[in-house]
Amino acid sequence: MDNPFRPGNGIMPPYLAGREEEILWFENSLKSALSLPQNLVLSGIRGTGKTVLLRKFENICTQKRWLFVRREFNNKLNQEGEFLNALLTDIVTKIRGKYRFTLPLFERFLLRKE
Repeated sequence: MDNPFRPGNGIMPPYLAGREEEILWFENSLKSALSLPQNLVLSGIRGTGKTVLLRKFENICTQKRWLFVRREFNNKLNQEGEFLNALLTDIVTKIRGKYRFTLPLFERFLLRKE
């Protein structure tokens, strides 16, 4: 049998081995998210499958009709307010693209410059 691991910067492997526990935890978290919200931090050294696992989580969200938004953390967003503004802007952008409508009051609040 060929080794299914092929490092490639987030490229989905033919088989996602050894991640069953994380996938099950994530699916159960979605089931209880409205009554018991949880945070998730995925960390690890380069090439350990973080991006692949996040893409799997995105697929699960899509199948279960949850909104999934990508946001890369960087030094520019190290202030809570800046990160929150970027995240909410991503959410509005995703909703606008998905449902093809605008949220004028919400957008005006989120995108205002102080």
